[in-house]
Amino acid sequence: APAFARIVAAELRGDLAAAAVAAKELEAAADREYGPLHPHTIGALATRAWLALLLQEDWAAATRLHLRTAERRDTARAPLAETLRTLRNARAAWQRLAAVDKLEAEDIRPELLRVSELIEGGRPQ
Repeated sequence: APAFARIVAAELRGDLAAAAVAAKELEAAADREYGPLHPHTIGALATRAWLALLLQEDWAAATRLHLRTAERRDTARAPLAETLRTLRNARAAWQRLAAVDKLEAEDIRPELLRVSELIEGGRPQ
């Protein structure tokens, strides 16, 4: 609870970078305590991914964080609607990345396609 409170306090004061650092610390602590597929760990990872979108500084990191979150949510059998929303966020971050760094976007494309296939399978998009 105190770690989550630090994230919220930093976000409320507009310090998204500090919120992201606190979220990373919370994720690491949850991972050590519960493992990578526990809802608390995935929630902290999702918070990191969301903050990376809000920061709008590193689209590659935002894309990768969302892909990792989507894949873990899928593995943990989390609700599909939330997993699909995370995948959509990954695609949006990837599109922003492609607009500023085509080479980095192409490096990430195979992972985006792999995770998309994993989650969506043969579903139409």
